[in-house]
Amino acid sequence: MNYFAHNYVNRVVAFLNSKVRGQPVAYIAQPPKLDKGQDLSTCARCHGPDIAMKTTEIYRQYEPGYSREGRINDLSSHFKEFPLEPGRNAFTVECWMNGRPKGIGMLFRSFIESACYEDARTRCYDCHDPHSNRATYPGILEPSAVSNAYCTGCHQEIERDEPAHTHHAGGESGGFCYDCHMPRDIVNLVGGYARLTRSHTMSAIPDPASTLRFGSDGAPNACNECHGEESAAWAVDWMDRWWGGGAEARIRGPELPGSALGAAPRPPAGSLTPPASGPSLGASF
Repeated sequence: MNYFAHNYVNRVVAFLNSKVRGQPVAYIAQPPKLDKGQDLSTCARCHGPDIAMKTTEIYRQYEPGYSREGRINDLSSHFKEFPLEPGRNAFTVECWMNGRPKGIGMLFRSFIESACYEDARTRCYDCHDPHSNRATYPGILEPSAVSNAYCTGCHQEIERDEPAHTHHAGGESGGFCYDCHMPRDIVNLVGGYARLTRSHTMSAIPDPASTLRFGSDGAPNACNECHGEESAAWAVDWMDRWWGGGAEARIRGPELPGSALGAAPRPPAGSLTPPASGPSLGASF
């Protein structure tokens, strides 16, 4: 399909490129048909990944899809070029103290760090329509049965008994994949004021152990995002009860540099004092 066939402005650009720069007419890139790396390069060109000065020209020259030999059309080698530095406070590329992405410039990076991207076929355009900047279909961009169904398309063992996995009632807060695996811990400055938007490190597990170590201002966690009246120690204890002792040791997997920070300190045995009844399947958060 000729990208310039039905648009006057683009036809002018095509003419100038062919006459002045000697470039051929471009064609529409269809990311689902591109190889891994090339597909999300079309997204990364604008949305990340936390571009450093030394790669600015590379991103500027990028053309999506298929182009003349020598023209850059795969940015994936730069996806993780910018380091994740625990505690970095540089504007828009901040990191939490446990090494997780924090600034809005790191949102694409948070997704690239996810096992859902690395080991599966989860892609930006599954949920985000690149032309309208809206959901690809209703419910996919919010905690819902629709977004849960997207996740359990791969995680079929969870689909068979979701409450057994979430320990929360189905259809209520805590019972949706978004609630625990996409917490609001990215600082979004779009619009001129700071607000929190969802992390896209979807393979991340709630990490109250990091909050114990660094405090809620240094490393927030998904559990206390809902249960703000409780402590991080309370959340760690309930994770251990549900998933076995040392749950926090499994939280920081190899996908994030937080794994190099060491295990968070645990309170002495018996020092945790959870309430008489913990988060129940019927709880409303």
